[in-house]
Amino acid sequence: MFDRHFAHWPPGVPRTLEVPRESVYMNLAARAAEHPDRVAVDYYGTRITYAELKRDADALAGFLQRRCGVARGDRVLLYLQNSPQFIIAYYAILRAAAVVVPVNPMNRTEELRHYVEDAQASVAIVGQELYDRISALGVAHVIVAT
Repeated sequence: MFDRHFAHWPPGVPRTLEVPRESVYMNLAARAAEHPDRVAVDYYGTRITYAELKRDADALAGFLQRRCGVARGDRVLLYLQNSPQFIIAYYAILRAAAVVVPVNPMNRTEELRHYVEDAQASVAIVGQELYDRISALGVAHVIVAT
């Protein structure tokens, strides 16, 4: 931030933040260990506990690594509506040490082509209602979330 921003900064609020040493995935793992039965996601009555979220993310991460060849630093497209599947896939990609490339589900095929090419993504996790938009783009592994 610039000095001009601090002229309007609330008194008593720190001007810097300490960067946590834990990753986003590590925070999930810690919460799952501390509070496995607490609800992590409540989506229109669908409830997922921290333990279930971690279990599902770990399973998908393993699939990404073993079956799709995802390695550290690879970019994985995440082309889903806001849903529990998005959250699970997000954590799974992080668990696989890959980079999440979130794509707005309102993007059409030509816009999506740009993301695929720019990210050099060979893996995409997509909603079934979005599959037709990505199917012709040459992504090596398309995982359809249901």
